[in-house]
Amino acid sequence: MGNLWMVLTTATAMPILGGDRPPLPEPGRPGPFSMADPDATTALLTGAGFIDVDIRPVAAPFLFEDDGRAAVERVLSVGPLGPAFLSADAARRREAVDGVVAALDQYRSPTGYLVPAASWCLTARRH
Repeated sequence: MGNLWMVLTTATAMPILGGDRPPLPEPGRPGPFSMADPDATTALLTGAGFIDVDIRPVAAPFLFEDDGRAAVERVLSVGPLGPAFLSADAARRREAVDGVVAALDQYRSPTGYLVPAASWCLTARRH
C-alpha cells in the first residue's frame, strides 16, 4: 500500500534538509507505518486476544488544507525527516516547505491539495 503524500514530501524535502532518508521501522515497531503489514497486524491483534480480525484497504486522499503550508510543516515535523526539519534554521525549513508545496501543485483542489493515500480499516472483536 503506497502513500504518495509521504513519499512526495520526503523525496522533495530530503535534498534541501540534507542527509539520508532514515529507514522505516520494521513491521511491528513504533512508527507511522507500524501496522502496514496486514499479516503482522493480524498476529498482533490475535495475540492481544482479538478474534474475527478483518483488514481492508481504504484509498482516500490526504488533504493538505488551504495553501498546504501548515500541513506540510506538520508532516515534515513528525515524519522520517522530523529531526532534520526541526533542527534546520528558519530559512532552510521555509525552503523545504516551499519545495513540497510546489511539488504538490498537480494535486491542487478548491480546498487545498488532495494527494492519493492509502490506509487500512481494521475491525476485530475482543474474545
